[in-house]
Amino acid sequence: MHRPYQTLIVFFLTLFYILSCTADSSKPVITDITANQLQELQQQGAIVIDVRTPEEWDTTGIIPGSKKAMFFNQDMQPVENQFLKDIENITSNTDKPVVLYCRSGGRSSRAAKLLQQHNLQNRIYNLEGGIQQWLAEGNKTEK
Repeated sequence: MHRPYQTLIVFFLTLFYILSCTADSSKPVITDITANQLQELQQQGAIVIDVRTPEEWDTTGIIPGSKKAMFFNQDMQPVENQFLKDIENITSNTDKPVVLYCRSGGRSSRAAKLLQQHNLQNRIYNLEGGIQQWLAEGNKTEK
């Protein structure tokens, strides 16, 4: 008499497990890349976004062709809502890959995770070592 209920419970638990696993697999993957890989992605039309502060942009310049979307304010406090709005404006109506970078890779990694959580992009890349690595390899910036 209890056998049909046990079978039904096992069925629903299995179904729940399968559905929860597939839901997680739909999240975009974040890939760390090198400066050389960034250049290749730029040639393929990727959108490159500098998530640093205006003061940092003025100090070092930005990677040529980059868009600006500040992830932390001048006091180093996250400005996530504004960042998400900026990303939506920059990437609207496109499915191009997005490359994020900051000074050394930490902030852009956090920003990439935020994009991943909100499923705003299908392909998200983070520049390892940030603009410091870009410059260390002899690459140019623009003001």
